Amino acid sequence: MSKIFSLFSRPLFATLALSGALLPACGGSDVVTPSASSIDRSVRALTGAGGAALVPKVIKGTYGANCKIHHGETWDLKLNDPTDKSLEVALNDTFANCPLTMSTVSVQLGSSTQLLDYPVAPPVVLGLNYAASASAINQPNPASLAFYGNARLTSLAGPTYTNNFVIDMIYSDDSTACGAVAPPAIYAKVTATATGTSVPPPNYTMGFDSLQLVVDANKVVQGSSAGNIVLKYPAQQGQVGEQWKTFDESTLCCSSYSFAEIDNLYKNGGPVATGTITGPGDINIPWTSFALAGFTLPKSRTVIVKHTDGGGVYSYELFQILFPGPN
Repeated sequence: MSKIFSLFSRPLFATLALSGALLPACGGSDVVTPSASSIDRSVRALTGAGGAALVPKVIKGTYGANCKIHHGETWDLKLNDPTDKSLEVALNDTFANCPLTMSTVSVQLGSSTQLLDYPVAPPVVLGLNYAASASAINQPNPASLAFYGNARLTSLAGPTYTNNFVIDMIYSDDSTACGAVAPPAIYAKVTATATGTSVPPPNYTMGFDSLQLVVDANKVVQGSSAGNIVLKYPAQQGQVGEQWKTFDESTLCCSSYSFAEIDNLYKNGGPVATGTITGPGDINIPWTSFALAGFTLPKSRTVIVKHTDGGGVYSYELFQILFPGPN
């Protein structure tokens, strides 16, 4: 069916003697265990201090006070490691009786082997759906926003732990990408002008209201998708461009978003599509200009708009777009 979107070790348990027989401890088929997966919906790669790459590696949290096992204890679970079975809940315990709360994300910065704990504010009580809005994942000491995150439980038919399940954790530098309903696309932009010139860069914004991406059950974009991405021209103090190009995510840009990097990509990169701009006004770029059909979401793409003054000096506006796919 197609879908349209408008976008620890285990603690030991004592056994009890009853009528000369031993009752087995909770274990084996008496418990269910989740694995944890991460979904990266960042528009730009996440970075920490000094520009080091930031990668979530572990999620941590607490068991509810009334859980049949591990009541009130803490848990941690490696992301994308199906062999980690350290989080346990009793078979057929319920969400209401035994809520699991994600309160911390441990991240790796650059090549460091030491993980840093970033608190989740507010903590996410895990259910079958993502929380209505994303939580802030904060860098500690001093506290500052690092990225946004959200989480939910999957592979369960209802609010009871009837079988092994999965914790899906999504994260992004844009809070809307981590909400209960994913938008059709999100974007970030930068501008660049050659050093020593006063040539203003284009200053469009981007809209996705007419975009309808149709995906199948595996989030593969279908050819029946429709609509445009619109470069919206400012009503006041607008600066036009004269040409735009789109690039796929295999194009590596940019480490610093400098004029030289953007200029090199525009002049020497292999675009997916290109178009001319004639005068002020909104620009409709068809969804087909982003080479999405047949690809599995999420996917990222780049749009660059170029402006040239009368002396042949260039300025650029670069958009990085993420098509996250439905939740």
